[in-house]
Amino acid sequence: MSQAHYETVFHIGVLSFPWFSMLPPCLMIAVGCILIRFNGGQQLRLAVGYIFVIFCSFMIVLVNLVLIPKFYEARHAYLSGDSSIVEGTVEDFHPMPALGVADESFSVNGRKFSYNVLEPTPCFHNLPPHRGPIHSGTQVRIYFKDWCIQQVDVRR
Repeated sequence: MSQAHYETVFHIGVLSFPWFSMLPPCLMIAVGCILIRFNGGQQLRLAVGYIFVIFCSFMIVLVNLVLIPKFYEARHAYLSGDSSIVEGTVEDFHPMPALGVADESFSVNGRKFSYNVLEPTPCFHNLPPHRGPIHSGTQVRIYFKDWCIQQVDVRR
């Protein structure tokens, strides 16, 4: 099949970095800064504000110590062409349930893929839940390395 018949719906890149995982600690830093700025002379507000800022800054550093190397490894493998490719029809698709664990799985030509929809990862994880591009019967071309789906092309 030629490339013209496929549309790339996901590829690992700067936009696929899990930026959203930085939002909660950043919001808590903002709350801490507000408490510090508007403490009204209350030592408790000042102390809580500083605790929020220090703790959440520490959390951002820890999250980035995990996510950045994972992103760099996956992105480097993709850019260097270190990928396996499978092409075919999505079979045995098990979507994320309405409630409970957010795992999804499917197979293409006997190759099984599984991921957690809500996991902060730079790799494909079928967001938004229940409205992503992967469904039973979809014709796809998937580039992957180990646990990471690097690119998803859907046949149109």
